[in-house]
Amino acid sequence: MLKRVLYFVIIVELFYLLVFNAVLNTEVTQKLINKIKPQKFQITWQKAWTPYPFKVFIEDASVWGA
Repeated sequence: MLKRVLYFVIIVELFYLLVFNAVLNTEVTQKLINKIKPQKFQITWQKAWTPYPFKVFIEDASVWGA
């Protein structure tokens, strides 16, 4: 039983890493974020990754807005 839970946690984490890291590094994600309030806030980045939920690292970010 413990092995199954451990395998499940590992599979979920690998799925998270693959999906969210791929999504963070697409141009579509930046466009969608910038559509939220384009007159107030804009952000762009060159590289981003997430090792686990709610923690994101961004390199070469540019943010502007009022």
